[in-house]
Amino acid sequence: IPAMAIGMRYPRRSFSLIMRLLLLVAAILLACFGALWFLGGPTTLEWETRPAVAGPNTRLSVNVRSSYGISQVRAFLDQGRTRCDLYDRSTGISRLTFWRRKESREKMVIPTAAASCPALADGPARLTVQVWSADLRNRSDEISEQVRVARAPASIHTSPEPHYTVHTGPSAAKYHVAGDWVEAGVQVGKYRFRPYAPGRAVVPGQEMDLVSFFTIPWDVDPEEPVQVYVIASDGRRLTANLRMVIERREFRQREIKLTRKFLRQVVDDILGGSDRSDAVVNFKRINSEVRPLNNRKLIELAGKSESKVLWSGSFTQLPKSQVQGQFADTRIYTFEGAKVDQQPHLGVDLASTRNAEVPVANSGKVLLAERLGIYGNCLFVDHGLGVQTLYAHLSRIDVKPGDSVTKGQVIGLTGMTGLAGGDHLHFGMLIDGVETSPVRMFERNWIAKNIRPVVPVPGLEKPANEPEKRRRRR
Repeated sequence: IPAMAIGMRYPRRSFSLIMRLLLLVAAILLACFGALWFLGGPTTLEWETRPAVAGPNTRLSVNVRSSYGISQVRAFLDQGRTRCDLYDRSTGISRLTFWRRKESREKMVIPTAAASCPALADGPARLTVQVWSADLRNRSDEISEQVRVARAPASIHTSPEPHYTVHTGPSAAKYHVAGDWVEAGVQVGKYRFRPYAPGRAVVPGQEMDLVSFFTIPWDVDPEEPVQVYVIASDGRRLTANLRMVIERREFRQREIKLTRKFLRQVVDDILGGSDRSDAVVNFKRINSEVRPLNNRKLIELAGKSESKVLWSGSFTQLPKSQVQGQFADTRIYTFEGAKVDQQPHLGVDLASTRNAEVPVANSGKVLLAERLGIYGNCLFVDHGLGVQTLYAHLSRIDVKPGDSVTKGQVIGLTGMTGLAGGDHLHFGMLIDGVETSPVRMFERNWIAKNIRPVVPVPGLEKPANEPEKRRRRR
């Protein structure tokens, strides 16, 4: 009996040991599987260029960051109850050996074709890109954006009528766009002027009439073509030339003799008097470093222009003033007979009495009222549709940012702050951040004939009763 008992206990112990081993192996496998299951992380998706239109040949650029890559990519459009699959592809990356791979960062370019879905209509839709991670978990992540379906290719229509302007003067164009477009505007040389749809928002991909104010900048040859352009969602560009009749200008050169007193005055005013090193070196530094920063600030403010006309009639020049500095003069600065620097003067200098009242040239909204480097105490006023005016070197500022101002309202006093050698007003006009000569905008008849047919400017409904006195145009 003892022998039999011993013989029976041995198999039970073996079975128990085997079961324990099996359970241990199962626990190890389960732990490994669990670790592998949770080892992967979410995939981060980010539009490189946020899509606005789904057109015939849209290309989506998405920056993807994942732990081990992605196994599948899908793009689709939802419009109401209709879903349209635009793209569905497997990358071929194995999920079983994902731990051998490192973190993946890549840019994915996904071709789509909204026109391939007959059930879609032109109009709003939601575009989604969905990816699956190439790990054991095969997690799904997505990014989506509200877009506009435009099944037809981009198109532009412009007026065959010529546009009359002067080199560096203002002009305006009206044009019609339709189909697959994401950007539009007018281009002159390296400069682009944005579009407006007066009174409403510009909607890429929607058929609409647009207008752009523009200028032929001082550093652009007037023989350069002036083009209306649209850019499609796949990056293709379509252009149409405007017929232009441009009056040429000759730009003056003027020597400005610097004195020690003037140099110390402007260096102390602009740099705060903290730098007592060579005044000539600091003057050059003001032109090479401070001036570009100041102009960049004005360009940034151009993006805050209202999408409607805030002004009426013609603009007004500083009362009882004389033009001392013309637009686009080349100023050659010399000190003790040697050339120090050279800069274009992109505004008009208007001299009146000392500390003369400065009325705003036309109605608008104040965007800037502060000291700004070379401009000293200055004001920047928006008049809508990209047209803005600058009032510099003021001794006093009477308004603040956000104030609405009406034509003729006193907004400050002339002075000699910033880079000014005497009491005067530096008056500038900018179109979409690009300096333009304001002289034509002082002429009511010129605006009525050349601007109002394009943009419905109020205050010009009736022609002037008397011939307008011609002001000097430079």
